Amino acid sequence: MQLGCTEKAVPTVNVRLHKYPQTSAWKLEVDLNKPYGYVEHYCVSCTNGNSYFDRQTINYDKFRIQLPSVCNRAMTVNEAASKTFVIDHEDDDVDNTKHNLVPAFSTFFKQKDETNCPVKSCTLLKAGCQSPHSAAGMGENIAMAETSPWTITIMDNVLAGYTPQKMCIMCDNEYQKIYLDDISVSQTARCIDKITAKAWTQSAPWEYVKDAPSKTFTTGFADFVTNNDMDKANFCNPTSCSLKESDCTTNWDSVKNEGIYMNPTTKALRHTQQLHGFNYKACVSCSNKYNTVTSPFTVI
Repeated sequence: MQLGCTEKAVPTVNVRLHKYPQTSAWKLEVDLNKPYGYVEHYCVSCTNGNSYFDRQTINYDKFRIQLPSVCNRAMTVNEAASKTFVIDHEDDDVDNTKHNLVPAFSTFFKQKDETNCPVKSCTLLKAGCQSPHSAAGMGENIAMAETSPWTITIMDNVLAGYTPQKMCIMCDNEYQKIYLDDISVSQTARCIDKITAKAWTQSAPWEYVKDAPSKTFTTGFADFVTNNDMDKANFCNPTSCSLKESDCTTNWDSVKNEGIYMNPTTKALRHTQQLHGFNYKACVSCSNKYNTVTSPFTVI
């Protein structure tokens, strides 16, 4: 009967009540072959007596029959998927547009029943999975397509790079929502690994020449540093260089160590005449804001 136990229920193909022939037993049959499931509510009413009189009627109202949809558990997290992406700066990329990283659903999730439970949508959320991704929340470096396969796109030519940006992905098949949090994407700076140390060697000891002026013996950072960037004229050259002690950390003490110094403008190294000579172990340290390299040397 219908809920309330006053009117007969309209028969459905999902639930059937039958009486066994020649017995007083009744059976309730349900259809289990419904991929999308169902929920139905009834009143079960039973009456005893004989063919002439009904003696007692007892009702069980609000009887719920539910077959969960297979789509309630069709999606699972792909436990083998990496959630951390560190992207190297793409030096050849000059079009300033986002490029594909991974298709979101097939990378982070698995699907058990593509026929009956197709994924309807995937959404990029902020870390914590509570609020939508927005440019204000994550910057302009990461986005995701609004249609299948919901490809995540990233900027890969940000000169200074960007630190790990955390995000969450939610996918929905209308019966189940599944989440994966703490996905991290970062990009290295273009110049993080472009400069390397170059060894400089004095060709021969200098001879003392009385009253001779100071002389330049290196012309600048290029004697101690190699810029391996493909566009050397515009990127990654050192922006600062300094003369250090042999540990390449302590600033050079030109009062204690008379005889050599660095021109503060050109970064060229010069030496002055010293009557008693010198034998110095020193170091040049250069940085391009993203990386620092050091090159030790000896002058006599």
